[in-house]
Amino acid sequence: MLSVLDLYGRDAFGGIVGHMSIRLAYVLLAVRDFDEAIAWYHDKLGFEVRMDNSSVPGLRFVAIAPKGQPGCEVSLVAPNPKIQGPEGAREVAESIGQNPLWVMHTDDCMRTYRELKDKGVKFTSPPERLPWGASAMFNDLYGNPYNLVERPKGAPAPRLGP
Repeated sequence: MLSVLDLYGRDAFGGIVGHMSIRLAYVLLAVRDFDEAIAWYHDKLGFEVRMDNSSVPGLRFVAIAPKGQPGCEVSLVAPNPKIQGPEGAREVAESIGQNPLWVMHTDDCMRTYRELKDKGVKFTSPPERLPWGASAMFNDLYGNPYNLVERPKGAPAPRLGP
C-alpha cells in the first residue's frame, strides 16, 4: 500500500517533505469600518465571521472567511491612531483598496456571477471562457480586485510546493 508520502511527496498532515512547514494563516485587509466590511463580505460573498473580539479596550480583532472553508482567514484592519500611532493609521488608511488581486475558485462561474450580481456586486468583466477555465473579475466595496475562477472540469488540482 502506498503512503501519502509516496503518492504526493507530503507527510500525513500535508507538509511537503524536506521543506519547512509553513502555511498561510491570515491575509490582512485594510478597511474603513469593521461593521461595513463584515456586512459586505457576509451579504455579498457569504463569508462568515470567525473572530470578532474587542476584549482589549480600543482594539478590535476581526477575522472572516468563506463559509465552511478551513484554513486561511482574512483579518480586517481599520485605521486606529490609538493603537497604530498617527503615521501607522495614515498608512493603513492609504492602503484601503490598494491590495493585490485575490483569486476565488467556484464550481460554476456563470451561476456564481449571476448570484453575486443579483446581490449588487460590481463586476469589471463578465465571465469568459479561457484556456485555463472560466473567469470573471469584480471589486469589493473598497475597490480591491477579485478574480472568480472556474477550473476546467477534470483539471488536476493546483500543485502545492515545488
